[in-house]
Amino acid sequence: MNRDIFDLLTCPDCFSEWLNLEVFKSSQNNVLEGLIICESCKNSYRIENGILDFLPINLRRNDLYKAFSKKHNIQITFPNNLKGSKQKIGQIDFFAEDPEDYEKRVAKNPYNRIKDELHFIDWISRNQKELNFVLDGGCGTGRQSIPLAKRGIRSIGLDISEEMLLKAQEKINENGLSNLIDLIICDVESPPVKDNFFDGLFFHGVLHHITHKDIAIRKGSKKLKKGGLFFSSDPHKSPVRFLFNFLMRLWRLWD
Repeated sequence: MNRDIFDLLTCPDCFSEWLNLEVFKSSQNNVLEGLIICESCKNSYRIENGILDFLPINLRRNDLYKAFSKKHNIQITFPNNLKGSKQKIGQIDFFAEDPEDYEKRVAKNPYNRIKDELHFIDWISRNQKELNFVLDGGCGTGRQSIPLAKRGIRSIGLDISEEMLLKAQEKINENGLSNLIDLIICDVESPPVKDNFFDGLFFHGVLHHITHKDIAIRKGSKKLKKGGLFFSSDPHKSPVRFLFNFLMRLWRLWD
């Protein structure tokens, strides 16, 4: 996590901007291991492997926090009897299963790569002068963030799956782009960053995974500056969509 995004963050539980940063391990401007503590609600959020875990406490994975607290010999309070949305917890579990498989099936398959070039990258190229700092909602393994960074556009990638972001971080480091991309584990329906700051917001193949799409768009739009740009692309909700999904498993239609 680049230190300069710290002032853009808001608590994912109480939305306070009064946060403290404790750094355990860093490299130049990048916080690799640390803790963010909210002065208002007193909740603590870990930074591990350079990625900020800003999931609200009802969605956090306590096993990871226990291992983190043991590693750094610190005490972290674990609230009891908090149950998050079953659908959101299901998403965390689903995307945690095999990010390498997702990378192969989705991010790298020829159909999506060509579609991205013709659709997303073309739109970025036409609007590049207006996009300096953007939010990539549901960024997954960096399918959008990395091409943006290669064009000099800075981004914060948001995703509910830590495993997906670990894969994204691996690719970001391989390309030497860590100074241009930050990753936050969070609920994309409520981005934990300040309002009226970003030049663009993207939901690329994301909204069909989200429980409350209208809330995600409304809250996400508040993060944009006046005149900020919004991009969204999702599968068409057709009554025969299941046929396409079935055939894609039998025969690579994009060939």
